[in-house]
Parts: sequence; C-alpha cells; structure tokens
Amino acid sequence: MHLLPLTLVFSSWYTLALAGGQAKGQNCTVSHNRLEAGTYQFRSDCDTQTYCSSQGICELKGCRKDQYPFGYSPEATLPPKCDAGQFCPDEADACQPLLPVDSACQLNRDGELQFQSRDGIR
Repeated sequence: MHLLPLTLVFSSWYTLALAGGQAKGQNCTVSHNRLEAGTYQFRSDCDTQTYCSSQGICELKGCRKDQYPFGYSPEATLPPKCDAGQFCPDEADACQPLLPVDSACQLNRDGELQFQSRDGIR
C-alpha cells in the first residue's frame, strides 16, 4: 500500500529531470509547455536556446526579451530583441505586435499589451 505513493514520487522526479533537455532538431511536445508554479517562468521540453514548434521539433529561438539571456555562451549569436511596438512571447518563436488593450495575453505578461494614456494608446 505504501509502495504506490513512493513510486509516484520517483516517477515525477524522472519526468522533471527530462524537461528542458532537448536541443535543436530533437523532438518535443507543445502540450508540455507550462509556467513554473510560484515563479511563472516558462518551461518546455526544449533547452534554453530553442522552442518547441507546432511540428514538435525544437527550433532555434527567433527573439529574446533580455539583453543577456540565460543559457548562451559569450561567443554565441543571440536571437534579436524585438523592435518598439512588438514583444517576444514566452515561446520566443518570433516577435509579435503588441496586443490592443483588453486583449487576451499570456499569464502575467502585461508587457505584451499596449497601454492607453490620456493622450491615446502607446
């Protein structure tokens, strides 16, 4: 009776150890994309330099949010930062236009939305 819960604990550790280890060209599952509980950091099957495409393949990221993103060597060619009026989604597949006010956005990602001031939308 006590063996079953222990088995579940060990199998969950195994799953966590595999998450995020797939490199460019390797298989991934989009449904495994998630936000970490507590930190809301995006996680997928792919490593820090790739994202899981709709074809289930880890592809090189097409954009970045940070000046110095985690997981790249100093000599690496970094994906581009998005221009004004655009944002890089959690998946980091490509820059997207900012969304209008009251649009649906990714959880806790207010930077994806335009905001409206007294002068108009910015």
